[in-house]
Amino acid sequence: MSRLQGVDADYDAAEAAVEAKEGDLNDHLKEVRRAIGGGREVCYVSVNKDSHLIEVPQQSPPLPSIHPQEPSQFSSSMLCCSGG
Repeated sequence: MSRLQGVDADYDAAEAAVEAKEGDLNDHLKEVRRAIGGGREVCYVSVNKDSHLIEVPQQSPPLPSIHPQEPSQFSSSMLCCSGG
């Protein structure tokens, strides 16, 4: 069921915030893929209650140190392996 924008301002703001965080997560995943050269094989996975764990193939080159400036900004609960 499709929802019309403008009906509930709070919902619209929350939806925009979620979309912005999803964009941040996709940008971070692209950065990690570039840094380790893993291509689409590097993706987010969810394990139990932990979401957005980065899965790296066993045959990847040694991993550089990559840490987001604000780790808490990557804590929403979506599963994304097809972005990029």
